[in-house]
Amino acid sequence: MLIIGSIWDLQISQALYNPRNPLGIFGAAYGELPAGMALLVAGTLLIVFRSRERLGVRVGQVVGGGLLYIVGAGMVLYLPTRYLSWPILVVVLTGVVIVAATSWGVVVLARGASRRLAIRVALALFIVVLTELILINIIKIGWERPRMRFISETDAVGFSPWWSPGTPERDALVAGGVEAEEFKSFPSGHTANATLAIMTTALIPLRASLEKWSNLLFWGGAVWGIYVGFSRIIVGAHFVSDTVVGFTVTFVIILIAYRLIFPPSLSETEEYGNLDREQSKGTQQ
Repeated sequence: MLIIGSIWDLQISQALYNPRNPLGIFGAAYGELPAGMALLVAGTLLIVFRSRERLGVRVGQVVGGGLLYIVGAGMVLYLPTRYLSWPILVVVLTGVVIVAATSWGVVVLARGASRRLAIRVALALFIVVLTELILINIIKIGWERPRMRFISETDAVGFSPWWSPGTPERDALVAGGVEAEEFKSFPSGHTANATLAIMTTALIPLRASLEKWSNLLFWGGAVWGIYVGFSRIIVGAHFVSDTVVGFTVTFVIILIAYRLIFPPSLSETEEYGNLDREQSKGTQQ
C-alpha cells in the first residue's frame, strides 16, 4: 500500500475527495475513540485492581487511574464535537453512553482476574497510547506535509510526496493566517489512533473464554483502522501513504509492547487469571 501511495497518492485522493461524504465525516468524528477508550479501560483497571496491602501504591494507582479515566472520558466526549453538526446534547449523550458502557464492560470482563495481570493490561494500554501519540506528533511536526484539502483550495503550495519532508512556504503561510494543522498530513493521527482498536486483544488474558474470539478481536480492530484511514482520504485530510504509515506505527508499537509486557511464558504462570484455575477445578470435579 505504501508503494501504491508513493506512485498514485495525489491521483487517488483527487478521485475520492468529497469533504461532505457521511462516511468520511463519521470516521473523522468517531475514528479516534479507541485511544480514549483505551485510557478509560486502563484507568478503570488501575482503580478496580488497586493494591490492598500497600497504602502508597494504592493511592498512586487510584490517582493515576483517575487521571487516565478523566483524560479518556474527555477524549470520547470532546473529539466528535469537532466534526459533527449534530446538536451538542446528542453528541455529549452519545459520548456518555460510550464511556459508561466501556467502564461497565471492562469491570464485568475482568471480574475474577488476577490483580497483577490486570495491572499489566492497564500498563500495556497506557504505554501504547502514550508512545503512539508522542511518536506520531513528533513526525507530524517535523514532516510538515500539506493536506489534500489545503492543496485543493489554494495554489500557495503544491503536492508533496511523503518521502520529502518540509514545506518551505509553511512559515509564511502560517504567519499569514493559515492554520498550522494544514501542514500535518503525514502520518495520519486519526488512523494511528483508530488502529489502537486492535488492543482489544490485550483483554484476552483477563478472561480465558475470550481466547476463542482472538481472531475476531484482532481483525475487527484492524478493519476499524483501515476504515478510518479510508475515511480520512475521502475528506481530504490525508493521502494513502499517510494512513498506511499511521496504521503501521501503531501496529509495530503494539507488537513491541505485547512482547515486553506479555512474554510467551506469562500464560504458563499463575498470573494468567483466576478463571483458568476455576475452569481447571471444574474439569477435575
